[in-house]
Order: sequence, then structure tokens, then C-alpha cells
Amino acid sequence: MPTGEIIKVVQQSPTTRQFFLKVNGEEPFIFKAGQFITMDLPIHERRRKRLRSYSIANNPNEGNILEFTITHMGGEGTDYLFNKAKEGTEIKFKGPGGVFILPEPVETDLVFICTGTGVAPFRSMIFDLLEKDKPHKNIHLIFGTRYT
Repeated sequence: MPTGEIIKVVQQSPTTRQFFLKVNGEEPFIFKAGQFITMDLPIHERRRKRLRSYSIANNPNEGNILEFTITHMGGEGTDYLFNKAKEGTEIKFKGPGGVFILPEPVETDLVFICTGTGVAPFRSMIFDLLEKDKPHKNIHLIFGTRYT
């Protein structure tokens, strides 16, 4: 199982933080925009109860730094990340996983609808399209919030 080290944590709001994970090893971590990793967090004895999946929020840049935007809503996984994990904490994970990715080529307008940190996979996709200058049509992001 691959491992990574938390290298930076940025407070975005009282309940939301950005976590930056440096994947250990020399090989670049390859993923497609929209994918996620599943972290094996030390929150339970049974492995199945330790696994938590988080969408990768940065673009696939063939580097080994992964960015996650996570909201604490009372879950054991986020409680561990917010209250026990810190810079230097090693995280075991598997992945990337998921098929929520853009088609290649992108031949139609894109409409992304999300709330809160659900923007993470769309953020990855938009960065990927723009930073790699991939041909695409219009992009529409409809973002909702729970509270004003």
C-alpha cells in the first residue's frame, strides 16, 4: 500500500481545511482529474472501518503532491485528520480510483453541479483542461451552499 506524508494543512473556514499529501517514492503519482484515493486511517482495529475516500482537488501534474479539501462534519475519518494528523503524519492509501472523469476529447459543454467540498473533482478537471490547454467547449459550474 502506498504511503504519503502530510506536508501542509491550510484552514479554509472553521470546518474546512486543505490537506497536501506528498506521495512517498521517486515515481510520479499518476491519476486522472476527477479521481480519488482511499486513505487507511488509524481510527479502528478493523481495516474496513478505517477506509475513507477523498477526491483529489489538484490537477494531474505528474508530480507527487496531492491536494484535498475536506469538511469536518463529525465523521471519524475527518475527526482524525482535523484533530490528530498534522504536518509530518504518514498516511497509507490506495488508489487512484473512480471513473468520474472527463471524456477525451471533450466535445460538448460541461455543466458541473456541486455543493461544498464536492467541488474538488471539478476543480481538478478545470485545472487539467486549462493548464494543459486541452480543447473544450463552455464550462458551467453551479455551486450551492447550505448556509449563507
